[in-house]
Amino acid sequence: MSHANGPLGGWSENRERRPALADQARRVLMRIVHQRIAGPLVIALAVGCGGHQRSKPSSGTTSGASTATKQLPAPRAEHAAIELPSGDIFIAGGVDVMGMPLASTVLITASGVVPGPDMASPRVGHSLTYDATSGTVLIAGGISDPATGAVLDTTEVFDPATGTISPGPQLAKGRAHHAAIAYPSGGGVKVLFAGGVDASGAPLASAEVLDLASGQSAALSSTLSEAQSRAQAFFVDTGDILLLGGVGANGAAAAQRFDPNANTFSALSAVPAVEGAALAAVAPNLLLVAGGEDASGLLASSTAVNSGGSALATGADLAAARRDAVAARLSNGSVAVVGGKDASGASMAVEVFTGAPAAFVAAPDLGVARVGHSVTARAGSDVIVVVGGYDHTGVPTASIEEVDLSAVVGAAPALPQAPPPPGAITTYPYTEDFDAGLGAWTNATAGDDFDWTAQVGPTQSIGTGPDADHTSGNGSYLYTESSYPNDSGQVAILEGPTFASFQVLELRFWYHMLGDSSGLTMGTLSVDVSTDGGQTWTNDVWTKSGTQGSSWNLAVVDLSSYAGQAVTLRFRGTTASYRSDMAIDDIQVDDQLGPPPPQPPQPGAVVPFPYREDFESGMGAWLQDAGDDFDWTRNSGGTPSVDTGPTGDHTTGSGNYLYTEASYPNNPQKTAILNGPSFNNFSSLELRFWYHMRNDDPTFPMGSLDLEVSTDGGQTWTSAWSRSGAQGSTWNEAVVDLSSYAGQTVRLRFRVVTDSFNSDVCIDDISVTGTP
Repeated sequence: MSHANGPLGGWSENRERRPALADQARRVLMRIVHQRIAGPLVIALAVGCGGHQRSKPSSGTTSGASTATKQLPAPRAEHAAIELPSGDIFIAGGVDVMGMPLASTVLITASGVVPGPDMASPRVGHSLTYDATSGTVLIAGGISDPATGAVLDTTEVFDPATGTISPGPQLAKGRAHHAAIAYPSGGGVKVLFAGGVDASGAPLASAEVLDLASGQSAALSSTLSEAQSRAQAFFVDTGDILLLGGVGANGAAAAQRFDPNANTFSALSAVPAVEGAALAAVAPNLLLVAGGEDASGLLASSTAVNSGGSALATGADLAAARRDAVAARLSNGSVAVVGGKDASGASMAVEVFTGAPAAFVAAPDLGVARVGHSVTARAGSDVIVVVGGYDHTGVPTASIEEVDLSAVVGAAPALPQAPPPPGAITTYPYTEDFDAGLGAWTNATAGDDFDWTAQVGPTQSIGTGPDADHTSGNGSYLYTESSYPNDSGQVAILEGPTFASFQVLELRFWYHMLGDSSGLTMGTLSVDVSTDGGQTWTNDVWTKSGTQGSSWNLAVVDLSSYAGQAVTLRFRGTTASYRSDMAIDDIQVDDQLGPPPPQPPQPGAVVPFPYREDFESGMGAWLQDAGDDFDWTRNSGGTPSVDTGPTGDHTTGSGNYLYTEASYPNNPQKTAILNGPSFNNFSSLELRFWYHMRNDDPTFPMGSLDLEVSTDGGQTWTSAWSRSGAQGSTWNEAVVDLSSYAGQTVRLRFRVVTDSFNSDVCIDDISVTGTP
C-alpha cells in the first residue's frame, strides 16, 4: 500500500520538542474526554492516561478462548478503528508514548500488519465513519496539538481501493471526542456529528449533518438537551439515532434521541445517565449498557435500552465494577466486554454477555491490561481484535491480540421484558376475523378523515372491493368505503390492541385491493407500529399501493425487532379515488414465525398436463402483463355495464371467471394481456376454454379476443386462435390444436383489444390435455 505524507512542515521540530512537552501533554490529555467510533462493529474509547495499575484477573468460571498476537509498528492509544468490507481493520491516529497525536495509520490484514498512508493532520479524539456508497472512510475532527487544545474542523478521506488519503469536506465547527454515525437518507448517506469538546475542553451541545453526496455540512438549529462529549451513537429500528454514555460538565450526561427526518434532539429521561459504560447493539431495537460510572462510583450492573427509550435491568453483572471497557457485538447478539479500568487500574478482563437467562461469562484474560484501546468484532464471527491502548503502567502498547470467543459464546442473550401495560395481549396466537364485530380494534378518533366499515358481501361501489369475506365467504370483513367524500387522499385509521411479552412476533392478515380495471385509482394500505402506546408511530412497516388483483392476498410482517417492547398496531388506508375500497380480514398475531407465504407463480412457468383452471381459488398460473393498458378482472355474477358480459360464470353459474372491464378509460383500442403458463414434452397438445363475448347494442361494437403462442420465452408471439365482434349471449367453447408445436416449449397468453365500452370479454374453464 502506498504512503501519503501530509503537509506538516513543522512536524520535525515538534518531534524534537516532545520530551519538553510530555508532562504538559499528559496533563492536557487528562482533561480530554473519550473519543467514540461510530458503527455497530467497532467502538474505540479514548481515556486519560497515567498511573493505571494492572488489575487482578476477573473472578468467576472461565471458558475457553484462543488468542493470537501481533504488533503495531509503534505503540499507540486513543486511536480510531473500523473494519472494512474486505475484513481489514483500519487504524488511524491516536497518541504515541509521549502523549503526542499521531498522523500515521495502520491496516491489520489477514496476513499481517501494514503501515498505511499518513493523514495530513495528526489527530486524537477524531471519528471514523464508513461511506458504503463510495467505499471510503471519513476521518473527521479531533485534536491535533494537546498543548494548545487545537480542535480540527477538517476531514480526510481514506480510500481502501487506492490506499490513499485525500482532503475531505469541512465541518461547520471544529469538534473532538464527538459522536459520529453515518445513516441512510433519501437514497444517499449523511453523517451526524453531535457534541464533543471545543478548544477549551468544554463540552458542546451543538450538532451538524454532513451530506456526503454534496460535501456540505450544515449546523442544526436543534441542540442536545445537555452539552456532552464521548457519547456513542446507534441507528435503531425506528429510524432514529440514540446517543448514550455522554459526559457533561458535571459528570454523566442525559441520553439523547435524534430524529433524522425532523433533525431534532430530545432527552431520553428514562435512561440512567452513566459515563464510561461499554455499549453495543444486541439487536436493532436493543442496546446493552454494561458497567461505567455514575455519582455512586464504578458500576458492575448492566441495563438494556430499547429503541423506544425505555431502560430495563438485565439482571446480569460484570465480575468486577469497571469503566471504559470496550464492547463489541458478536455473531448471535452476544457482546464481548473487554478491558477498561476497575478499582485497581487497567483491566485484563474479558467477559461475554450471553445466554438465556442472560449472564456475563468470563473468558481468559488478555495478555496485556488495556484502557484507551479499540476492539473490533470481525463480521459474522466471534473473533475480536484488540489493539493498542494504555497498559498497566499508563504507557501506550503496540500489542495486538486476536481472540476467538466462539468457545465462550452460548445461546443468544435473553432480552429483558418490560411489564406489559394494562390490557396488553400476552397470550398467542391472537386472531380476529371481524365476524362478531371489531373486537379490540377501533376507529381512530383523531388524525384521520373517515372510518373503516364492517361489511358482509360486496361493497356498494361496483367493480371495486371483494365480493365476500376471506374467512368463510359469508362472514364480515373491514373495508374503506371510498365513495365521495372519502375519495382522493382521504385517510382511514384502524387502531389495534397492544402486544407484549414476546421474543418473536409475526403479524399475518389478508387484504383485498381491487381498485378498478385500469389499476390507476386504488390507494395505499399501510401497517404502522407504536412502542409508546400510540403517542408516536413508525409508519409503513408494511405497505402496498395500487391494484393488487381481484383475490384476497396474504401479508406477513415480521415484528421480531420489537422484542422487549410493547407494540401497538394500526392499519392506515389512504384513498386515491372512489374505487379505493381496500379490505382486511383474518388478522393473526403470533409469538412464533409461521411458514413463509406461498410464492406467486413465475411468468411462463412450465406446468404439467392435464391442466385445468376455473379461477375459483384465484388466478392460478395466469398473470397480469405489466406492459399493457389495463388488467383482467376476476369476477362473479354480471359485469357492471349493461348489454355486455355474462350473468354468471361457466363452471357453476355462481363461481368466478376472468373478464376485461371495457368502461372508460379502457376503450377504445385498449389492450389487456393475460400471461399464462408454458407446456413442453408433448407429441400432441389441445387447449380448450370457454369464452363469452356478448354485445346487445351493435351501435357500440365488441372488440377482439386472441389466444397467442410463444416458443421463444415470450419474446415474440403468434396468434393461434382469434374471435372479434359479438358472439351471442351464451358461453362458447374454443378448441385449439397445438400439436404442431411438438418438441418445443409453448407459452400461452390471451390478448383482448377493446372497441367500445361494450367490449366485456370473458374466459373460464381452461383445460390443456396432451400426450407425451
